[in-house]
Amino acid sequence: MRIIFQLNKVLLPVILIFTFALAACATNAVPATSTVKSMATSVSLASDQLKTTLTPTATATPTPISIKAAHGTLSVKKVGFLSKDTLGNVPKPGYTILWVWFTSLDGGYPEGSNLFEDSRDVYVVGDDGSETKSYLGGLVQGELVVGFTPPASAKMFTLIWPGNPPVELPEPIEQETK
Repeated sequence: MRIIFQLNKVLLPVILIFTFALAACATNAVPATSTVKSMATSVSLASDQLKTTLTPTATATPTPISIKAAHGTLSVKKVGFLSKDTLGNVPKPGYTILWVWFTSLDGGYPEGSNLFEDSRDVYVVGDDGSETKSYLGGLVQGELVVGFTPPASAKMFTLIWPGNPPVELPEPIEQETK
């Protein structure tokens, strides 16, 4: 009986430490680029009932993806659909206008110059399998933009910029033409 008590006295802390170590590893095994909402759990005992409350905590911010272009490094700022662009272009029936706005990470493209030429071989792949090359690139109303006219059946897109890994674009939002 005394041997079992001493064994439990040694074994129980080892099991608890091992369990907490595994739980900590599982909690921290999240990729750095994913957005994760963690929850803090508080437990209280009230009149023989176990009550658990989940409280939201900070959300991890994904690392912006940089795109190396000939005259600078860009990052996707936002993605949107337009019924017509600022130049007055309207898509053909069955198509839409998709613009991708960029931020310069290194001061490249100060006036949008060369962005059209640098984005000439850039295209998007829609979730419907379509591939659409850019039709516009440059500074539009003070913002760096590359435009596409994909089929209206495509709702989500992957940006293919030669020399860079594919970039999964955020869900496009309807934009108002100014």
